[in-house]
Amino acid sequence: MWKRLFIAALVLLVHAPVYAQRITHAAIGSGAVRAADAGGSGTVSLAGQAVIGVIRSAGTTGRVGFLYVATGAGGPTVVTEIDDVALIAGGDPFVIEDLNTVFSDPGDDPLLFSASSSDVGVAAAVVSGSMLTVMAEDVGTATITVTAVDGKGGVASVSFDVDVPTTVAVERSDDVPQAFALEQNYPNPFNPQTTIAFDLPEAAHVTLTVYNVVGRVVATLESGTLPTGRYAATWDATGFASGLYMYRLQAGSYAATRRMLLMR
Repeated sequence: MWKRLFIAALVLLVHAPVYAQRITHAAIGSGAVRAADAGGSGTVSLAGQAVIGVIRSAGTTGRVGFLYVATGAGGPTVVTEIDDVALIAGGDPFVIEDLNTVFSDPGDDPLLFSASSSDVGVAAAVVSGSMLTVMAEDVGTATITVTAVDGKGGVASVSFDVDVPTTVAVERSDDVPQAFALEQNYPNPFNPQTTIAFDLPEAAHVTLTVYNVVGRVVATLESGTLPTGRYAATWDATGFASGLYMYRLQAGSYAATRRMLLMR
């Protein structure tokens, strides 16, 4: 490795102006790079530079120092983290239209994006240009890693989790309700099944989800557009721990949340 760095630094010394200085020690962190010179009387700032190599050399005074060869701006960085998401298997995908809102490059180099999944059986990720699309395939949790690479080999990546909870069929009656409503589950407390009823006076895109006490989605009972009617969804909590859960209905601009208690 050091031989390769030595050769790369020599090439740069011959063919390009070098922003460097003979030094006795240096500290390179995730931020700016500052190095004391051999005489210890000053520093040279390499902030925003990409350190290409290091050469151990003897100065004219016989003191041994280091020569840092740096050129160009730093590589891509993550400017916006991606929050964890919950998706429905076979439902609408999660999309980021432009990954340039997630990553930035100080040198304004164009970035090449890619994405991978820790479990493609649960969620698959595809990048087209700068657009990311994540599709849920089956129940489970997968970690999606998105990577940005610039033309100089600089790399940055960000990861987030995709949770694909259990889905449940919803039964519908032909009654025409007069207003949106989310009823209290029955029975409550329950073990292990309970029924959640809700009314739609008009067709709407509906999401009915169950959350645990820390706000994580543990089940999605409905996600999609439903016609007018009265509906009942049954949640089977087999395998879940006793305790308090919340369920939330989002239907168009209407939203409501209620609590229920699972007791073993």
